Amino acid sequence: MTIAQILQKCSTLPDLPIVVECKDSFIYDGSSPYDLDSYRGRYDELAIGVTKNSSMLLYDFSAKMRESTDKSYYGYKGEEPYHMYNDTFVWLAMHGDHLTGLMVTDIYLSSNKETIRLVAIKNDL
Repeated sequence: MTIAQILQKCSTLPDLPIVVECKDSFIYDGSSPYDLDSYRGRYDELAIGVTKNSSMLLYDFSAKMRESTDKSYYGYKGEEPYHMYNDTFVWLAMHGDHLTGLMVTDIYLSSNKETIRLVAIKNDL
């Protein structure tokens, strides 16, 4: 998904805690987003950093995603800045993670209507 696609889906959902749901890999399953960065595998794409130590509500996540557009992030090695746009693809990865290949593919209201699920699947673009 791109930043714009994520923001469009977020605009239709209630302000609930976000929980990561990983398909094909359980490395970040059950985590919550907490920060944005340049993706180490493709510096010109966005990475959502995740944690199991806190939770983030959809409203705060949407605000961070909106702020990421037209913003520059530095690559993992600190080289030139990489600019993010509405059509930038989004991945799940902690700062410095080696190519996790977990691309964000969906965001939806859970069946119990208590959380928002942020879905990522293995993708080796």
